[in-house]
Amino acid sequence: SIKSFYRIVFVNEKLKPVKITEQDATWKYARVANKKFISKDSMQVSFHDSRTMIVKKEDAGKLKPGDAVKISLPPAKQGIQATVKMDKDALCYVFKGKHSGLLARFVKILQRTGSQSNNVMLSVDGHDLVTLQKYLFPVEESFKLN
Repeated sequence: SIKSFYRIVFVNEKLKPVKITEQDATWKYARVANKKFISKDSMQVSFHDSRTMIVKKEDAGKLKPGDAVKISLPPAKQGIQATVKMDKDALCYVFKGKHSGLLARFVKILQRTGSQSNNVMLSVDGHDLVTLQKYLFPVEESFKLN
């Protein structure tokens, strides 16, 4: 039998299957939503998809909300393979909103007052655009949408 592997991504607010390699099917991105101490040397990291993972304090200290990690699949073998920081010039995948489906470079956070989600400025082919920070995933340079 012929095996095919797909990753489902959002493009223009619609789901789109993207063919991937068998190796790429062994992981997924998870965005760090929160982290908290559970003991003096362990932290619980919560992700956007409701997963949680207990990690050593030193490892969790390198993560901050908004960063992404590559998590091994299937979940029974869950482990962090890599970390992708939400830093200046990081490649980001916009998965929601009118810009969904774009890969863009992170420029800066535009702080908003109150409880509203922050905006971020992104750059695509020399043009700047603004979207909500919660609509982004930082991704590795090798991430492809087609």
